[in-house]
Amino acid sequence: MIKPLIISREFLIDNSPTGECVRVFASNMQSKDWEPFVYCSDKKYKNPLSSGNQNVKVIHETLLPQLWAAFVRRALIPDLTWLPGYEWSSWGKRCEKTILKDIKSGLNLDYIHTVSFPCACHTVGMHIKQKTGLPWVAQFYDPWADNPYRPFKTKYFKAKDWKLEREVVENADIIIHDNEPIAELWRKRYGKELANKIVVLPLTVPLPSKEAGLNQCKEGDTLTISHIGNFMLNRTSIPFLNAVISLFKEHPELSGKLHVNFIGQVTEKEKEIINSNELNKVINLVGVISPKECEPYYEKTDLFLAIDGVNKTNLFFPSKILKYLYYNKPILGITPRGSVLDYELHASGHAVFMNENITGIKDYLYKAITDYSSVLNYDSYYWHRFDPKNVLQGYKRIIEERIFKNIC
Repeated sequence: MIKPLIISREFLIDNSPTGECVRVFASNMQSKDWEPFVYCSDKKYKNPLSSGNQNVKVIHETLLPQLWAAFVRRALIPDLTWLPGYEWSSWGKRCEKTILKDIKSGLNLDYIHTVSFPCACHTVGMHIKQKTGLPWVAQFYDPWADNPYRPFKTKYFKAKDWKLEREVVENADIIIHDNEPIAELWRKRYGKELANKIVVLPLTVPLPSKEAGLNQCKEGDTLTISHIGNFMLNRTSIPFLNAVISLFKEHPELSGKLHVNFIGQVTEKEKEIINSNELNKVINLVGVISPKECEPYYEKTDLFLAIDGVNKTNLFFPSKILKYLYYNKPILGITPRGSVLDYELHASGHAVFMNENITGIKDYLYKAITDYSSVLNYDSYYWHRFDPKNVLQGYKRIIEERIFKNIC
């Protein structure tokens, strides 16, 4: 029986994409030969989520460090809050202490598996390895030092951040990335010896209760587009909105044939554009809702929208496209060239445009509204790469071959 220790702060946060993916990962790991133990946070933890046969331990997270971090980011030196993050003070230290206490009390574990974001999870895992000698797998759902949403302002603190990333790479026995672009970047960055630790494992798609169908038909004359996820900072729908505005100027007769759902947070700038261009009848601002409440929008959508921010590097795997792919409808991607979204949508045959290509986006929308069948030329089975059973099969093979050849 292999007993992994999974450290994931987000595990029980219902509206967290990371938490959703880790829950699927851990539940599918559970078998007669594998028994995972999960340590997570109680942040936003209202009702117990079903854990099946998993051993889940909830560690209390205090609010004060988060409030302190919010104040510092606005008033003082925001860099202080990123090393490795306020989550280390609010939750990580207590999590580490609890795990060590449980191990001392007789909890038998075979190896450590940590999942970021946040980076504090890897800090906990590194300390546990150093104090127990257990093998350690560090899985990255988000980048570390390449994360543009951890905006360091000083060279001193950024250098410390790079040092922390290197410490993780040097101490971990296996590094798992969810996409090839960041894995290749790390192989070049850390050289041949450390590169041997790096593997690519797809994310696990949280499969809905309803079976995915291959019905690609659009109902009625109206094209329904949905973006399911938050807009923030420089990741906004502005290129898409500008394309819609341009489309309606050229073809005003189409304004009644398009319906758009934005599920999640929207910036004030986007609201201003929507209001000033009288798009209120077209754009439906749904707001933040639970994953369960999102399911009808997945089912009734004709075309999904996925947008990346304009960053120097876009190494994030856009988890929203997992369910997009599963529900088997065309995807319109708006992203800088070379991003993971660009990579995945090209691989699966969906449409991708650069953020500044308003004309290309507009022409694609025209085609989707007037000739829906013309945008259905994509791989309907690409989502099988992310099927939990397939992902876990690959994961278990990695663990058994690289760490536990003699454990069964």
